[in-house]
Amino acid sequence: MKREFILFISDLQAPAMHPDTAAFLRAVLRKYGKPTRVIQIGDEADQEALNEYGKNPDLPSDGDEIDATIRALRPIYKMFS
Repeated sequence: MKREFILFISDLQAPAMHPDTAAFLRAVLRKYGKPTRVIQIGDEADQEALNEYGKNPDLPSDGDEIDATIRALRPIYKMFS
């Protein structure tokens, strides 16, 4: 019977994620191989620009934050595709 390897990832908070996130996930892949499933269980994006507590004018705009989030997550998506 083939065993499944399910990788759970939570709270990446892109684009504000830890700078070693991609390196850590690559190390997981090297050690355990490619998972049969990857499940992101929450807070993939930081969405600071959309928070309910008011906007900080010193932070990027909504659109800039979305662009930065896509750039930050692209290498991680590529790793598991």
